[in-house]
Amino acid sequence: MDGILYNEPMHKEEIVGNKDIYIEAVEDPMRRARTQGAVIVMCTMIGVQPPDKIKLNPCAVMETWVDPRKLDLNKAKEKIKENIRLQYQNVIVSNKARHNDQRAHKSIKVEMDCSPEVVHKQCDLIRRYIREERIIFHYNGHGTMTCNHHKSEYGRSVWVVNRSHSNYTTLSLSSIMDHLKSPAIYVWDCDHAGLIVEKFNEIAKEKKREWEKRKKYRLRLCVDTTA
Repeated sequence: MDGILYNEPMHKEEIVGNKDIYIEAVEDPMRRARTQGAVIVMCTMIGVQPPDKIKLNPCAVMETWVDPRKLDLNKAKEKIKENIRLQYQNVIVSNKARHNDQRAHKSIKVEMDCSPEVVHKQCDLIRRYIREERIIFHYNGHGTMTCNHHKSEYGRSVWVVNRSHSNYTTLSLSSIMDHLKSPAIYVWDCDHAGLIVEKFNEIAKEKKREWEKRKKYRLRLCVDTTA
């Protein structure tokens, strides 16, 4: 029986693949780069009800395995930050440097309920420190509003808060890319994350054309995904 099966033409003919979808192999800069740093922006706004959301009861409240209702607000925020820092530290910091607090602090930046200026500053700092290696940008928007205020900007920005923490404000995807540069991996953990990925890819193509025209910066490959 085996002899008969393996003598069928499908087992003897040359395997050439589908020529219509053949893509010439090219060197992938993402394979050469190592993930060496992370910028984590968490806009959870614990205890604040976003104006355009109606939370059901019961609903999900855990953030990085922490129930903020059972802790003081400041302690809850610190615990959430520490938990997510440790998770990324286990992934991107080498075994040799894992117990080096200074190294971990420089390579992983965690901000909660921050302004666009703070995000830009942390992106600049981590890029100067990591240089040509890959950086993860993780955005958590669990405590923000659902939609952008202007339809033309829908999906091209995410919500953060202003400096005084008195109101929500937008953080454009374009500005994040300008400060973080590349190579980078982007993780969007928020409402309409699929739309953000779509708009991000559009902006990336616009940036590539702009930078190539101005010969200002060479855009290396970026990856973005939803959480």
